Amino acid sequence: TGIWGVSFLIWLVPAALCTRSWRRAAPALVIAALALIASAIVEFPDEDSRGGVRVAAIQAPDSFRASRATSKIKGQADIVVWPEHCLKWSNNRPARAARSNGVHLVANLREKHPGRNPYNVACLYGPDGSLIGMQRKRRLFGREKFVFTPGTTTRTVRCGEITAGLPICFETQFSGITRSLVRQGAEIILVPVHDPESPNGLFNYLH
Repeated sequence: TGIWGVSFLIWLVPAALCTRSWRRAAPALVIAALALIASAIVEFPDEDSRGGVRVAAIQAPDSFRASRATSKIKGQADIVVWPEHCLKWSNNRPARAARSNGVHLVANLREKHPGRNPYNVACLYGPDGSLIGMQRKRRLFGREKFVFTPGTTTRTVRCGEITAGLPICFETQFSGITRSLVRQGAEIILVPVHDPESPNGLFNYLH
């Protein structure tokens, strides 16, 4: 019965016993018994019956191992989020992984910007491998400012039946970006992140 059954036992049974009269205790004991019986009979919906979305966050040092990890969990997730790899725009491994595993997949790529540094972009691929939408990183971290051009807009993308926001790594430190996505209707925030090397993968675990 979980915490509800325990609560009824903790409150009602001692209260009934403190009356020192079974006649006075009867109402409280009856209520406790009925509550326990009801909690054993009533079935509450589990996650699957509520139509929830299953999301997998994968940490891997390269797209090859991220793709292999995605294949290992085939059928267990509806959306898969890869790390902030900054893959070449021509890298088609994310699209192939999305298509072969039938999932929505978020991957991070470098988008060319004529005459300037490229953009750091979060891309959402559909189960058919098509590029559904993307978000350019606006808040660049450290030396990224010398490597990438910052994006200028924040927009949501449709991910199946839900609306998603795609901030990238360091942008989670700026709540205004997430608030903007939520105001635009984002129901889920999917964040590719980069983890620095650390002993025993400590930062990877924490991040």
